[in-house]
Amino acid sequence: MQPLPVERPVIEVVNVGGRATSGITFRAEGVTCVLGGWDRDKEELSRFLTLEERPEEGEVRFPFDDPRRHIRLIPRERIDAELKVREVLRLYERRFGKGSEVWAEVLGIDREKKVSELSEMGKFRLELLQLFYGDTKFVVAEDFVDTIEEQFRARALKDLLKAVEYVKATLVVFMGTFRFQDVCERKVVLFGGKVLEVAEGDKLFHPYSVALSRVRLDVGKRGEKVVVPYVGDPANYGCPFHPYCENRDRELRRKCVSSLPPLFQVEGNQVRCWLYQAPNKGLGGAECEDSQHYPT
Repeated sequence: MQPLPVERPVIEVVNVGGRATSGITFRAEGVTCVLGGWDRDKEELSRFLTLEERPEEGEVRFPFDDPRRHIRLIPRERIDAELKVREVLRLYERRFGKGSEVWAEVLGIDREKKVSELSEMGKFRLELLQLFYGDTKFVVAEDFVDTIEEQFRARALKDLLKAVEYVKATLVVFMGTFRFQDVCERKVVLFGGKVLEVAEGDKLFHPYSVALSRVRLDVGKRGEKVVVPYVGDPANYGCPFHPYCENRDRELRRKCVSSLPPLFQVEGNQVRCWLYQAPNKGLGGAECEDSQHYPT
């Protein structure tokens, strides 16, 4: 008889806002990626999710009591100390509860080494070991990918996913681009403190989502030039992406500048863009894999 699958907890972010965010609402379940190129909103949302800071509006709802006991943070910057690995593991046990040092051996970490003597990948795996102490239910991984050497980034993500799957936790991972979007079961695209799109498949509709997806194309085929659009700081009025949007419809652009659109339902996605205000407008979408165009 097959064992019943263990359901991972669902964390609800409800109308959350602060100094850099406003009205953020989404459900985190499985592996949820929060994607965006502006750090201020991602950093603030991370603090809300880990209860490091209380939002000025809205709330984060957890389906378990005493959430601080069950939340683990994988920070953007690696741990660096003169402590031995064994001493760090004792700190994990003191803070989170009982665990097993055998996971250090599984991940190839010498418990007698000082943390400062570990490679960047070793330090990252040391951060992962906290998941195996106490009762981990919710993991927040800050935008750490760019802080790890290029050749180890995919492996670091794989290690994170394996650890999260083993402890049956829900994961929210922050990313600056769509380069590793294949790991995402749900994508929340954030810019200027607003959710611009929520997607569960590969299709993207918001012009900012499409612009962000171009970055993961890298250089394409040898000799092929891929143009990555410049995106600076978000606008603080209307749609935060309007200064960089390639749409040239004058009427729509006036609307984008003057007012923030609501979230429209577009083929299963939620899209905050005036392009999709009319039902059955037939504007199409963009695939993450090879999109080179905005919806037109």
